[in-house]
Amino acid sequence: MDFHKDILKVDFNSEVERICSFIRQQVREMRREGAVVGLSGGIDSALAAAVCVKALGKEKVFGLILPEKESMMFLSYPYSHEKLPRPET
Repeated sequence: MDFHKDILKVDFNSEVERICSFIRQQVREMRREGAVVGLSGGIDSALAAAVCVKALGKEKVFGLILPEKESMMFLSYPYSHEKLPRPET
């Protein structure tokens, strides 16, 4: 493989569609109805969730908030279904 500046040029729309096709194929082959995505609060899990929703539809994607040491204080919030307060910076 030759390395040059054009190697970083990406057709983002076609890449998203390629990944969505892969997700749909995997869900179909595993005979599942949807996907569970672990959400850490970072960009990686947020992007994974967004692509799954694009591929499968929001009704077939379940986001599971995973504990992380810096967000543990929010896990004990008594009304987890309500909007959580933002941490002070």
